[in-house]
Amino acid sequence: MKTKINNLSVAVIIIIINLLIGSSIFAQSPEAFKYQAIARDASGNVIANQNVSFRISIIKTSATGTPVYVETHNLTTNNFGLANLNIGEGSTVSGDFSTIDWSTDKYYIKVEMDATGGTSYQLMGTSQLLSVPYALNAKSAETTIDGWNLSGNTGILSSNFLGTNDNANLIFKTNGVERMRITTKGQIETYNTGESVFIGEGAGANDDLSDNGNVFIGYKSGYFNTTGNYNTANGFSALYFNTTGNYNTANGAATLYSNTTGWYNTANGYASLYSNITGNYNTANGFSALIFNTTGNYNTANGSEALYNNTEGYDNTANGLQALYSNTEGYDNTANGYRSLLSNITGYQNTANGANALYSNTTGSGNIANGSYSLYNNITGNENTAIGYGAFYNGDAYSNSTAIGYNTSINASNQIRLGNSSVTSIGGQVGWTTLSDMRFKKDVKENVPGLDFIMKLKPVTYYLDMDAIAKFTNTPDSLRLKDAEALKGKMLQTGFIAQDVEKAASDCGFEFSGVDAPKNENDYYGLRYAEFVVPLVKAVQEQQNTIDKQQTTIDNQQIIIDKQQTINDNQQIIIDKQQTINDNQQKEIESLKSELQELRQLIIEKQKTNK
Repeated sequence: MKTKINNLSVAVIIIIINLLIGSSIFAQSPEAFKYQAIARDASGNVIANQNVSFRISIIKTSATGTPVYVETHNLTTNNFGLANLNIGEGSTVSGDFSTIDWSTDKYYIKVEMDATGGTSYQLMGTSQLLSVPYALNAKSAETTIDGWNLSGNTGILSSNFLGTNDNANLIFKTNGVERMRITTKGQIETYNTGESVFIGEGAGANDDLSDNGNVFIGYKSGYFNTTGNYNTANGFSALYFNTTGNYNTANGAATLYSNTTGWYNTANGYASLYSNITGNYNTANGFSALIFNTTGNYNTANGSEALYNNTEGYDNTANGLQALYSNTEGYDNTANGYRSLLSNITGYQNTANGANALYSNTTGSGNIANGSYSLYNNITGNENTAIGYGAFYNGDAYSNSTAIGYNTSINASNQIRLGNSSVTSIGGQVGWTTLSDMRFKKDVKENVPGLDFIMKLKPVTYYLDMDAIAKFTNTPDSLRLKDAEALKGKMLQTGFIAQDVEKAASDCGFEFSGVDAPKNENDYYGLRYAEFVVPLVKAVQEQQNTIDKQQTTIDNQQIIIDKQQTINDNQQIIIDKQQTINDNQQKEIESLKSELQELRQLIIEKQKTNK
């Protein structure tokens, strides 16, 4: 039935479920009727989570008669537009529900509704109550019978029953055709031309009854199914809109509710895969898991509200409460852990393992987070890797960075960090290897300063201020290792101050790659001590060149000395030869002197003789 209400066409499906009869349905008149209604607009959309009001009238004799009882109800519909109320327990407008004599006449129920929750009621419809008089007869009966009457029975003895006394099945037929039987072994078997089982009001109501092999259990489960086959639906309105979709399994109220042609989907849990229309090969286990998926394929959601907002995203896997909760179109994502990748919307090819891993990510892609709270604040950064509890916790838009270790922080893109500020040693069996192939280098210049740069450096000792580091990196107290930090803060460190090294290089006109300058206001200075090897080698080379030059000078001076020594030696030989000559001459002189003396003596003697 449809009626215009404030420009809305509201369809109300009236479902009289049962009678609530005080202590026994066969002992007293009804105290209330349980009533359910689903409100939809002209487009077929439910009026969900909206305040509505009802006016209920009990009318005697005919549908247009005078109401003997009128009451009102004001309530809010649920996520599916469902309203629940008990007729007889509303706000009484007129009459007394408890004094209605149900046995004296026919009674009708008139339902009016205001979709805005006001009092501008519009007629939804009037229908006859059929079950209430039977309950009344049960109250008024004072005798017992030994049999069953087609018009109803009272005072049934414990020995009375419906069934067979011989070894024969109990068979139920409609229009002369067997529809159900209870076998002698207690099995309940149903029969139709489609090899299907339908249990519940409206279950499989539109099935074409061909060999579909469906099982629909619950109020209007598989309601619109026509030729879809091998589907299983258990629960209120499960697979409600399915028409031709095959091989689907829905367990729980409103599971796979909107599915029409989707195949190979499995939904377990209230409203899981509720909005799926044409999506295939999806698995949802948990309350509202994949609830808004419409066309996405190959998704797996395990946990309440996992992949909750996914609509078109595909090839996603979410394990844990609200894992990948906000994802709509992102694909190839894997989230394992409570609220992992919770905020992801369109980001793709992310992997998050651990509670709250990649929690804030929205559009970032290609990220890997292993450990609770790893990459927690990343929003748009891409191709990052974080391993360890709280690793890469702080960055929101950095890319191509890697953090390994508990609470290891990243402060810019294209960084690799190992360990937090409390780590005291990093080691291995071999040293770091850096790409250094001539084939990959161009514009090579030998312009590295040596002694000029090295002599400007200022080696120092110092202690680390751990509180200052934590404050600068915005590390929460919950992630700090206070005991380890205390030990680290007491260790005397040896090294350089990065700002001093930067100035020394600048004074030399040297673009020194060993200074890791801040990339943004959240980054800090660092030093790559391995880079100091190059200027140190250059300084050694410069010193060796100086030494070599000095040695050449010394060698040349030695040659001169050697030559001078040779000259001196030759001069000494000449001197020695001259001395020999002199000695020989002296000998000759002495000999001549002797001879002269002898001659003189002879002459003297001769003179003496001549006298």
